[in-house]
Amino acid sequence: MSDMPNKAGVCPKCGSENLDYEELEFGNFSNTIFYPFTCNKCGCEGREWYELEYTGTTLIEEDE
Repeated sequence: MSDMPNKAGVCPKCGSENLDYEELEFGNFSNTIFYPFTCNKCGCEGREWYELEYTGTTLIEEDE
């Protein structure tokens, strides 16, 4: 395990901010997503996890 702190946009192995992200994927729970990434400096592969939170509703009005 690495001594680097978990931080979005930073490789947990070497601390580089040069990450290559893939498309987001849904986690095992309804409120989680993750972005698979590869560090362009050290080659480390991992996932950045995020929790989704409801923030509001928008009504889209259709033309009549």
